[in-house]
Amino acid sequence: MSAEMPKIIEHWKKESFYFDALYLGYLGNHALDFWLKNIDQISYQREKVLIDPAMADNGKMYRGLNKDYVIKMRKLISKATILTPNMTEAALFLGEKITEVSLSSAKYLAEALANRFSIPNVIITGIPLEQEKIAEVGVTRQKSWSLVQKKLPGSFFGTGDIFASSFLAAYLHNNELKQSCSIAANFVAKAINATTNQNARLGPNYAAGLSWLINQLKE
Repeated sequence: MSAEMPKIIEHWKKESFYFDALYLGYLGNHALDFWLKNIDQISYQREKVLIDPAMADNGKMYRGLNKDYVIKMRKLISKATILTPNMTEAALFLGEKITEVSLSSAKYLAEALANRFSIPNVIITGIPLEQEKIAEVGVTRQKSWSLVQKKLPGSFFGTGDIFASSFLAAYLHNNELKQSCSIAANFVAKAINATTNQNARLGPNYAAGLSWLINQLKE
């Protein structure tokens, strides 16, 4: 859609569309170039800009992306008020190597990102821990917090997208960042637990947990 976005933005301006938040996930090269040039043309609440880098994991960049993409993303994330990278993405932004995977190392990465790129809220997601645990670590104005969940068996595409999307939904319903993360993590877990008979390549069965998520947002 990157080729169509200039016309879409012009239509938004014509209709005086105003958004409660801006959320950018996986982009790719062409879309990244577009957003670097045009992000300031969209009318939205500047204190609610979520950027989920979605460019690397397990120590490797995604296919088709390279170091130049990281350099450009460093410019874009300076617009974020909430950044949700995994450990690999955080290290790439900082130009560092991961020597340890732990809550303390994730906290260091989050604080370093917040300071270097002037991002108010940084949440490191999907931190694999020992004893089949997975965690998130957040830093807001030098205050940190963490959440730890049981790691469920299996490997599914799209869990990061589901997490970030449900996280933002919870946050826009006036939940604190930590509580929003908890809701999102529980929603992903429910989706995975409901995927026993579904092809893992198709992603987790998030539809099975939507009624639960809606009830959480109502509360």
